[in-house]
Amino acid sequence: MIGSLRGVLAGKEPPRLLVEVQGVGYEVEVPMSTYLTLPPAGSTVHLLIHQVPRGEAAGGSALSPWRNGNG
Repeated sequence: MIGSLRGVLAGKEPPRLLVEVQGVGYEVEVPMSTYLTLPPAGSTVHLLIHQVPRGEAAGGSALSPWRNGNG
């Protein structure tokens, strides 16, 4: 289980973030109250993670704004 992430905010597309930590991109869904307080993309962030399993949707989905269907 992931407890926290500290890295570069590589992308923002409500309500999702892409946080790059040592070359690995983590896609994180956040509440809008958190999203609205985040710094601009390219900034360093530290997020505390609370994982909520959602069956097949857990671990990413076709709705990801950072996936183009090629990988």
